[in-house]
Amino acid sequence: MASVSVAIKRLFAAFLLLGTLYAPATGQGTQDAQVLELFAAAAFGPNPTRKSAGLFKWDTPVRVRLVGRAPDSYRGWAEAHVLRLTQLTDHDIQLVSDISADVLIYFVPRFQDVIDGKYNAILRRYIANPEQIEAILRGYRLSKAICGGQVNAAGSTLKEAIVFIPVDHLPTVGHNCLVTQVTRVMGLPFPVPEGAASVFSVDSPYSHLTAIDERLIRLLYDRRMQPGMTRDEALAIAATILADD
Repeated sequence: MASVSVAIKRLFAAFLLLGTLYAPATGQGTQDAQVLELFAAAAFGPNPTRKSAGLFKWDTPVRVRLVGRAPDSYRGWAEAHVLRLTQLTDHDIQLVSDISADVLIYFVPRFQDVIDGKYNAILRRYIANPEQIEAILRGYRLSKAICGGQVNAAGSTLKEAIVFIPVDHLPTVGHNCLVTQVTRVMGLPFPVPEGAASVFSVDSPYSHLTAIDERLIRLLYDRRMQPGMTRDEALAIAATILADD
């Protein structure tokens, strides 16, 4: 797969970051406020003053290909999650077997192999600069990541992605890796605050999308949300969407 031109490439390093639980919400208004907070964090990152941040999402069909050797259970999880994302987003997301796929779910024996540079030839399809590859791998090492990936964009429109899913973890951890990383490359690349009831939170006990996670992905793919929206614009639209629910 050809990589996106460096001049229009936007890079995210998607680290698996895991968390605990929020206290139960006391009402719909509180729940909506929590969803807005988590949406801002997952879509735009933790720094509200980062002026260059814009909303990223796919606006073309997404073709997903499974690559590498994996137990049948992992492939079944991938198929089920792609179907669930299609339902949540009402976007055209399909599994394919041809090389023209937009997203690769790359099963690897161990994520340490990725960190050690054994998959750099694959990463070079997505990141042309060797220094950027090394910076991402260094970030994986420092964060003690157990899975991760890369997503590229043309402007604010997502165009291609790869996620590395190791198959040497306990089933719940492996499922968390797959669900979290594949959902991140849909346009929610950042971790959410510790304590959130979300697969995107640090040390999350969840291996499936939570109810909050499903609301986040629905918000992102509401037709009123447009790629390139600023944080303030997107949150204003998100508040309107939540009020209409």
